Amino acid sequence: MPAYNAGAYLAEAIESILNQTCGDFELLLLDDGSTDNTRDVALSYKDDRLRYLPNNQNLQLVATLNRGLDLARGQYIARMDADDISLPQRFEKQIRFLERHPSVGGVGTAFRTLGYPEDYDVRYDHRPEFVKMQLLFSCKIAHATVMFRHDFLKKFPLRFNARYLHVEDFDFFYRLSRITELCSLPDVLYLRRIHPEQVCVRERPLQLETEYKLRLKIFSECFPQIFNQASVFDLFEKYFVQLEQPGTLAILREALELAQKIIRNPNPEAAEPAVLNPFLARRCWDMCTNATFPVKGLARLYSQSGFLKWFDPGNKNLFKLRIRSLLKR
Repeated sequence: MPAYNAGAYLAEAIESILNQTCGDFELLLLDDGSTDNTRDVALSYKDDRLRYLPNNQNLQLVATLNRGLDLARGQYIARMDADDISLPQRFEKQIRFLERHPSVGGVGTAFRTLGYPEDYDVRYDHRPEFVKMQLLFSCKIAHATVMFRHDFLKKFPLRFNARYLHVEDFDFFYRLSRITELCSLPDVLYLRRIHPEQVCVRERPLQLETEYKLRLKIFSECFPQIFNQASVFDLFEKYFVQLEQPGTLAILREALELAQKIIRNPNPEAAEPAVLNPFLARRCWDMCTNATFPVKGLARLYSQSGFLKWFDPGNKNLFKLRIRSLLKR
């Protein structure tokens, strides 16, 4: 549990861990040079399972996370943020899952937000092959909810990378997904607090910029014969990641052709074609059905591009698209 000026919520976070139904653990509280009452709150607990570990200076999050990995001694390592709450059965259910699924190296959980006018639940896909594919695009596993096997860190030199500050979890879990399976439990076992001082709120522009750079690196490595120019990736980023809508038939054709190239040049090490290709095909279908420019033949364009093999919207929807294309002329 890294903490920096977390005094306002720290007691709730600590108690949520100390009250876990699985009691055999140590809680590493890494104080990253706090100037508020974080130290006093931490030292007020007289529980031998809590290890208060202050940094000599403010190292920032990435270095603090890595220090925690270096100091951890348990069979499993669980993350936790100092302003959030883990529900009592979190550790018990994650350990049970990992013991029953030896091929899985790390498991997150669903979580509930705290701080919005109406709290809501967030669940990511629980299937490892889908998590692996989604980690090409963004971090579709909630970092602070994850528990993973310690022996992977002993076997592989996995650490958080300061080069990807504010998306260090995306980079870390992308690399981890290359060597083991990752998934998320559907159970809500974590309460994630939303407030203006969070990094994801305060540093959002920098986070988006760094996420783009990481995604460019990932696709350039996974599909080097396709993403060998920044302009090609920018096309992909715009229409397959940011989900913008092509404004002309020429751009739509260009986007569909890019998807075809990825499908024709599979890289199973990056993502299983049976998972990635339907995603690409569905996105191409959405671009065709949401086209706002007047043009006929959109249904034929989709069908002749070979996407029906991966996403078949059915004859009824293809007919509707033909009619809409005619009405837009």
